[in-house]
Amino acid sequence: MARRTWRRLTLEARASEAGAAGALLGGVAGGRLAVEQREGDSKFAASAYVPNEHASRALSELRAALRALQRDGILRTAVLRHALLRDEDWSQTWKRHFRPFRAAKELDVVPSWEAKNRPRGAQVLLLDPGMAFGTGQHATTRLALALQLELVKPRAVLIDAGSGSGILGIAAAMRGASVYAFDEDPLAVAAGRRNFKRNRVQATIARADRIPRAFPKADIIVANLTGELLQSLAAHLAAHLKHGGHLVTSGITARSRLATLVAFSRAGLMFVEERRSGDWFAYVHAKVSSSRPRRRA
Repeated sequence: MARRTWRRLTLEARASEAGAAGALLGGVAGGRLAVEQREGDSKFAASAYVPNEHASRALSELRAALRALQRDGILRTAVLRHALLRDEDWSQTWKRHFRPFRAAKELDVVPSWEAKNRPRGAQVLLLDPGMAFGTGQHATTRLALALQLELVKPRAVLIDAGSGSGILGIAAAMRGASVYAFDEDPLAVAAGRRNFKRNRVQATIARADRIPRAFPKADIIVANLTGELLQSLAAHLAAHLKHGGHLVTSGITARSRLATLVAFSRAGLMFVEERRSGDWFAYVHAKVSSSRPRRRA
């Protein structure tokens, strides 16, 4: 049987253009993206994988859309690259760049295929993201992880919106939270379920583009998405928070920062904290019922 070949379509750009690049590539690959950011680098690369028989059309559409955006001053620094890959190339060779690392205080992320080499002295989270976003190496994931772990308490209800590989929900479950997670990508849902199982923690995981009605209201919602998507979901996320609950958001660039903060304010959420890593911003907001809410230092 002939081996199937794939085409990797990659946009390299500044981190501040991540939202636009992700949206553009997501339209080509149905939201199936891999994102890479080098430590301390303000640039990133987003890649979409399409079967080679569909690559010519996808590449043509991508080039035309990129030219149109650049005429409008968007993605001006983006560079489009593409490469032909065998099936085993894209599914296996990326593992060479994924090694055990400290993702947050007292939490190490270890690739599942290196379980025997796990470090000592911290909790270990075993992970195989497959084609789902979230190895913990990207600045947006690290920001969200650090902020949520400061809020998680045993038996707290946490909803992971756009759960990807499941890394954020797994970390919360390991600290005793009751986790509910959803993602619209079936590959991410499958990867998340496998990762929860290999870490021996429980979660309710659904395929959805919004919080399912069956999910309870949350003490914490964590959403590592784009600023534009967070703006459109602000009221929806706020409605699913308990009073006194917290919304942790990441994936926000300088360009989308102010509009995102305005959307959260209009949704009735109080600003608590901002953190930054390079060109990426992350936030904690609280849902309060009194007119004089308590602010966190």
